[in-house]
Parts: sequence; C-alpha cells; structure tokens
Amino acid sequence: MIVDCNNSMSQKSFQFSIIVLLFLIALSGVFVAFKPTNNAWDTKPKTSETRGQTIVPFGDDGQLATLSLRVNGFEVVNTINGALFGTTYSKDTTVFILVDVSIINTTNSTFTLYPNGILLSDRNGVSYDIFQTTSSGAIGAEKRAIDGRDLGRGIEEKGVIVYEVPKDFIPYALEIEKAETKDTLVFELN
Repeated sequence: MIVDCNNSMSQKSFQFSIIVLLFLIALSGVFVAFKPTNNAWDTKPKTSETRGQTIVPFGDDGQLATLSLRVNGFEVVNTINGALFGTTYSKDTTVFILVDVSIINTTNSTFTLYPNGILLSDRNGVSYDIFQTTSSGAIGAEKRAIDGRDLGRGIEEKGVIVYEVPKDFIPYALEIEKAETKDTLVFELN
C-alpha cells in the first residue's frame, strides 16, 4: 500500500486554513456585536447631519463666531412696554418671557444685532423664536430689548430677548445654532 504524504498534508493544511478563516470570521462578529455604544472605537469624523451641542450653564459665557453671550436670568410678564408701540398685552392663553442677556461683540467692527433664530425651549424640545411685532423683527416690542442694537467691538451690551409662549410653558434653555456649522450652543436656564 502506497500512501501519498503530500496529498494528505495538503488536505490537512487546507482544512486548517478553513478552520482559521472561520475562527477569524466568528471573532470579528463578536467584536462587532459587542462594540461599545459610546463609539470609543469609531475614529471617523461625524457626518454633517450630526448636531453637536455645547452646554453652557446659567450665568456663564458662551462663545459664538462673532460674540460672547451670557444668560443672566428671565422674567415672566403679561405686558411689555415698547419705545415705538407703547404697551403690548399678552393673549389670555400666553405670557411674555423676557430673557436677560449680556452680549459682547468679539469682531473688529460694529454690527447690528438681530437675534432671530435664538430659540427658547422647554425640556421636551418645544421651542419658540423671538416675539415679533414688526415684519422685520421685534424692534420696539420692549424698551429693554437688545435686538436692533449696534454692538461696538468689546463693549458689553445688556438687555432682554422677548418671547411669547403658552402660560404653562416652563423655560429650560436658549438654543443658538452656530453660523455655518451644525453645532448648537445651549444655555441652560435652570
């Protein structure tokens, strides 16, 4: 009886290669199944649909491309007193929330502040844009309003941003999307 050692060895080598390949496939499946949820292994940059949030505690300064902003407090009122339009009353089902802010222009030139797009939200994500009394914005809605002010470089301006919300609305945060990014600056009002 003649035994072909080369053929027997090549079959065993082939079987060993298949076993190693199956083991590696199974092992990679285990790594994928137990990948951490915090994306510690994910080194890819985030896609443009991902919105990053920078949380800024009440009373701290938050930085945007053109200004530094601090939320000092808020007040709930039923009337606002405008320089141009006199007294404005809230509806039976609403109130005005006046958010007290301090803003510093960090650019090299003066610009006029229009705070449209600074959203006031609650813990459930329901949000409201600024109260507008004119087609171009809220100018004249409240004497202390900061909108429409010229901001000189490095000079702190204080004022309020006015919102009209339902009476049961509980303010949680001001949200500002940073220009030309998907990042959001969130000022928590707690």
